[in-house]
Formats: sequence, C-alpha cells, structure tokens
Amino acid sequence: MYGRNFGVEDARKLFDELLEPDTVCWTSVISALTRNDRFKDAVELFYKIHRGCGLAPDGFTFGTLLAACGNLGWWRQGREVHAKVVTSGICGNVVVESSLLDMYEYETVLNLVKESGIVDIYSLGTIARDSLLRDRGMRFISYTGLVNEGREYFTSMTKKYEIQPGVEHYNCMIDLLGRAELIEEAEILLENSDCRHDQSLWVVLLGACTRCSDYITAERIAKKMIELQPGFHLSYVLLGNI
Repeated sequence: MYGRNFGVEDARKLFDELLEPDTVCWTSVISALTRNDRFKDAVELFYKIHRGCGLAPDGFTFGTLLAACGNLGWWRQGREVHAKVVTSGICGNVVVESSLLDMYEYETVLNLVKESGIVDIYSLGTIARDSLLRDRGMRFISYTGLVNEGREYFTSMTKKYEIQPGVEHYNCMIDLLGRAELIEEAEILLENSDCRHDQSLWVVLLGACTRCSDYITAERIAKKMIELQPGFHLSYVLLGNI
C-alpha cells in the first residue's frame, strides 16, 4: 500500500522493522523503490538482504532488480543477476524474460550509438532512415529523459524523413513526457495522434499521472479509457486503484 501511494520511506521503515522479512515483503520494497526511480537503493537493498538474510529471490524480485540495473546502466551487475536467474532455475519466467529483453535492448542502443560515432544526441536523427534503428533511437531517448531532444527526434521523423510514427514511438514519447511531469503536453500529443484509440497508450499516460500524484487527471483519463472501450477491463481496475 505504501509503495503504491509513493510512501516509499514508510514502506522501507516498515520493512526494516520486520523481525523475519520474507521474499514477498522484500520484493515489494524493491519494487516501490524502483517505481519511485530510486534504482540504486533498490539494487543495494537486494544485495543487503540476499547476502545478509539469505532470502531466495523469485521471478518478480529478479524482474524488478533487472529493471533497476537497466535504468542505471549497470550492465555488469545486470549480467550477474542474469547468471543468478539461470542458477536459480527461473529461466522461462515471463516477468524475468521481459526485464532481460528491456535491459539488453537498452545496452544495445547505447553500444549502437557509440559504434556509430554518434557523440551529439541530436545526431540520432541521422539513423532514422532504418526502421530498427529508428525505434531504438526513440527508446534510447525515452530511457535517458532528454525531453527537448526527444521532441526534435520525434518531429524529424515526419517532417524530415516522412515517416509516420507508430504506437511504439508514441509510447516512448508519452513515457518521456510523463517522466518529466509534462502530463498536459503528453495528453495533447496523444489526443492529436492517429493512435489515440490505442488503449495501451492511455495506460502509459495514466501511469505517468499516478507517478506524478496527479490523481485528478488520472481519474479523468481512466474514465476516458472506459468511454473509448467499455469492454477493456483494465480501465476499471486502474480507476479503482486511483
């Protein structure tokens, strides 16, 4: 509860007071730290408890930890976690595999930028001709939180290269603006896009609202999602959690 409502300090305090913490509580606090962009604290807590208390991580623990390593750019630690996944016999877990894909994709993008000799982030627009590189370039900017560069890159797709942005590109751009707490701009972008009827994009925007504690906008967006697609059950769940 505390982790969902951004009371991460309270969640951590409660966890530290537990005489016999279990894997569920441990994972919940790591997840709360990660959701609040405290990735380093999440990784440090994992190793502190894993080594000190000997708790065995499960798929959700590993998935959250891999997400934290990816956001920090800690590839060596990420590979160590991957090795632990293999030795723990958790290979095939959907949560873990999804986090592994995200982490290695992020690393691939960074290596791609280095190998291409792209030093200035503005030069990322030069790789927009290739669909795979274009998608990764947009994902890279979303990860790094470079708002102005993201706007320029996104605009160049249509105006310079005559490429129509797809759901994945809008997903990255909305996530980027949401992380910067530019909720209104993200909503206007989505409203004016050809992908405005895609529920997954509204879910991203709704997630940004809750991260920013903008519950008034979050409630309005959740209701809009219900209007767009009344049969989309996740909308009701998200509205109930606001």
